[in-house]
Amino acid sequence: MKIFISGGTGFIGQAIAKALLRQGHAVRVLSRGAKKAKDLFLNQSVEIVEGNLQDPQTFAKALEGMEVVIQCAQFPGHPVENPKKGYTYWQVDALGTGNLAKAAKLAGVKHFIYLSGAGTDGKRSEPWFKAKWYAEQAVRGSGITATILRPSWVYGPGDKSLNRMIQMLRKLPLFALIGSGKNHVQPIFVDDLAEVIAACVSTTPQEDQIFEIGGPEEMTMKEMLQRTAKFLGKKRIFIPIPKILVKFGAFFLQFLPNPPLNPKAVDFITMDVHLNAESFKKTFPNIHLKTLEEGLRSY
Repeated sequence: MKIFISGGTGFIGQAIAKALLRQGHAVRVLSRGAKKAKDLFLNQSVEIVEGNLQDPQTFAKALEGMEVVIQCAQFPGHPVENPKKGYTYWQVDALGTGNLAKAAKLAGVKHFIYLSGAGTDGKRSEPWFKAKWYAEQAVRGSGITATILRPSWVYGPGDKSLNRMIQMLRKLPLFALIGSGKNHVQPIFVDDLAEVIAACVSTTPQEDQIFEIGGPEEMTMKEMLQRTAKFLGKKRIFIPIPKILVKFGAFFLQFLPNPPLNPKAVDFITMDVHLNAESFKKTFPNIHLKTLEEGLRSY
């Protein structure tokens, strides 16, 4: 099949593209920087299109002939928004996805797969939930059959969040937790998520479908870090830092040209996530999802 991936040069998008290539699909990737994309997919039969989700004219023609569109784009620096550069949930997740869905409909695309986020619904007020809910409705209202995936924390070689924590666990005897560390996560290995998306590509559903998806284990953030430290063979002391103090410091950091943190990002990082993955398990009973330890073995 002919597949168009928005966000194909990102951490998750690269894994999706490689999974689709292994299955013999033709892959076309939308990227803000064509040179970077070509370097990432060197010696692989991936077609690169340079464009921006905020400007449909830059990618509309590239959608012609595509059978499936996969939208997994995130803004640079995620989850820290940078409004001056247009890197916000609303600009990328909401409006960008809406632009892509409209253009895909005009191009005759039959199946749209959108990577949303765990916990998304129309009741939450956080900017990432509001933007992703808007995007979900835009996709479902486009007239294209939609598959919406709401994954929990995605990790693997090449990700920025857990890899940064692993580096700290390897080097530092003390590890600072933001808040109590009791917020729940259900980490899913990136190649497993890519396999799920490849399975979604193989058949166009008769009606829209939504799946919440995470790894096979639910744990607290502190438990995840403790298990990661144990896997690394390190004994570490975890020190909770009150969330309000971290947000106070993040308030000032947000005024930097490229802020490493802001108050909303602190809320995102400490978000409590519980999944209902029953629909996913019934639809994809034969897909094995790796435990945290199984995933860490690939690092």
